[in-house]
Amino acid sequence: MAEPTTEILTAQSPLQHKAQDFLAASSDRILLAEIPNLTQLNLRGDGNDKAFLAGTKKAIGIALPTKPNSVAEKGDIAALWLGPDEWLIVSKETESHRLISTLKVMLSDVVFTVVDVSDNRTVLSLSGADSWAVLNKGAMLDFHPRHWHKGQCASSLYGRCQVIFWQRSKQPEFYLFVRSSFADYCASYILDAMREFISTDEQA
Repeated sequence: MAEPTTEILTAQSPLQHKAQDFLAASSDRILLAEIPNLTQLNLRGDGNDKAFLAGTKKAIGIALPTKPNSVAEKGDIAALWLGPDEWLIVSKETESHRLISTLKVMLSDVVFTVVDVSDNRTVLSLSGADSWAVLNKGAMLDFHPRHWHKGQCASSLYGRCQVIFWQRSKQPEFYLFVRSSFADYCASYILDAMREFISTDEQA
């Protein structure tokens, strides 16, 4: 009787199959890449409750932003304002349960909810001098530097999919949080929008 075999499954990101396409389309003026496996927590609570704000700050190390469409960031963790009572906590830490446990301890006397949505979305990084122009070809928002700047975020459409946009640097660099089921469509849309910015020599 044959010995049973154990197959080890490795996690795959939604856009792993497009890595070479991203590399081929990128240049010194625009770069597209996937940032997979970020911890993402959806946090809901009363933004006017001092106990909620103080407890959250103790748990994650930064104060939640209360200004609409703004981001608070420190080290490897960030908090994106999604609404008066909703934030997206983003971290490179892979142990989301540790963050959730800490929040539950620090907010034990406060009404709140926290949900791990890490598997719900993947993240695309679009950076370089032409990145805002590529976004403008498919978005409902205007990402020109006159209107957008580092530390700003918003939820809107890109093509036909819902995306959370976050400008992470003045470079500029944008993070696009897109649902995994729409990731392939969104990435293909961006790649098509990037074609205009590829020089004749690069296309050859």
